[in-house]
Amino acid sequence: MKVTAFDSGDARAEKVVDFKARLAANDARLIPPTRRSELDYYAPDHPYLRHARVKHFCVESGGGDVVGATTAIVDEHLPSDVGLVGLFQSTNDPAVANLVLGAARDYLAAAGKRVVKGPVDYNIWYRYRFKTGGFDRATVWGEPDNPDYYAKLWTEFGFTEEWTWRSYDLTRAHVELLLANATAHTKDLASAFRLERWTEPDEAKFRDFHRLVAGSYQGNPLATAIDFDEFSRIYGFFLYFLHVFQMHFVVLPDGTRIGVAFGMPDVAPAFRGAKGGDVTPDAVTRAGAASDTFLFHTIAIGAEHRGNQAINIAFRDYLSAVGVTLPHYIGFLVREPKPIYIRLTPPSRHYALFTMNV
Repeated sequence: MKVTAFDSGDARAEKVVDFKARLAANDARLIPPTRRSELDYYAPDHPYLRHARVKHFCVESGGGDVVGATTAIVDEHLPSDVGLVGLFQSTNDPAVANLVLGAARDYLAAAGKRVVKGPVDYNIWYRYRFKTGGFDRATVWGEPDNPDYYAKLWTEFGFTEEWTWRSYDLTRAHVELLLANATAHTKDLASAFRLERWTEPDEAKFRDFHRLVAGSYQGNPLATAIDFDEFSRIYGFFLYFLHVFQMHFVVLPDGTRIGVAFGMPDVAPAFRGAKGGDVTPDAVTRAGAASDTFLFHTIAIGAEHRGNQAINIAFRDYLSAVGVTLPHYIGFLVREPKPIYIRLTPPSRHYALFTMNV
């Protein structure tokens, strides 16, 4: 076996995407990737490439099939000594993983990087993190989705966990208790804002969504600036699914949007059913209506408005707006510690970002 380097736009990208689809087809826990979105990562006109350069690597078997791949990433928005590795996929073979990871590490070292972090598929606005625990539970939509051996391949290569996240599988009784507690803790506080549900495509609202989310995530590991064009390339699909998702703005009395609160029913069956093809809004609508699981994703309020328990008030109002009617909920992708959930139940799904010195 040997490793081959290639650039965005190269025909090898098709074989890499085919390999990822084969991995998903052979593991019922994984959600088949949408072929169109996977190929977009390798497009030579991708807006991410305006502020980054990437080099892709793959390993092929004797028969010519891809059995491993990854991408080395040099992002101008990150500290000058930090490089990223992403778009990783491999058979459960350390020899294959070591070839592609070694090639990416050497490329980044030659570019002057002294620290390598990942997995990050370009930056955290795309996909990042490995799932490291909770493989006994069905993968839900939007969850880091990888074979259970990936973290082991990375640690054997020399990476160590740097940051961790957890998700919490909750019952209806848990969420009813959360709502009761949030209401009790904020009963003497008048709300200085209201929630405004966003259900139809609207460019002004989408621009506000970009502004608020991009600002609120700046404290996250490896967070970088992202312009509206690149943000639209990643999240434009939201506009077709707003009627299914529970997207709310936090709004002051004068109409100024100061935060967002959003979650969604688990629509993974729509993506599983598409088997790598395009997922239609109708399929997402049907999956959302049939789902028995709701994902609490993000409540974010601008730093200047977070006083006087604003987050707790927004959480209370969001739970009330969404309603507590389903049997299953997930407190989704939260950094530790998160007492609001862990008082109720231990974390059930685990994720990590990794680092190594070069």
